Amino acid sequence: MAAPRYRKFMKLLGHWCVDKDKVGRDLGSFIRSQLAVEFKLGEATQLANETECDEKYESLRKISSNFYKNAYTRAKEYGSTGLDYETCKGITSNEVMIELTTKSAEDISK
Repeated sequence: MAAPRYRKFMKLLGHWCVDKDKVGRDLGSFIRSQLAVEFKLGEATQLANETECDEKYESLRKISSNFYKNAYTRAKEYGSTGLDYETCKGITSNEVMIELTTKSAEDISK
């Protein structure tokens, strides 16, 4: 009975945005590609382990709904680096990663 599970995953993916700044490294894109592998035949797919499928769905649902962020309060809104969300997002964008890779290659060649 993969059809109801497939529909649940598809609905969940509708809420999971794709970060255009991280093309090729985005979690939403990765999850979509894994779903295509796991449900090759869409609703007609026969699942080998339905319990594992349900567990994966529940884990992804909790992440996408910010369950853990809301369950555990934080005194400050920044990570272990001391940087806020927007700064971290900018630093990890593809543009900055390419720039850093280029500068690293230049430094190595010097």
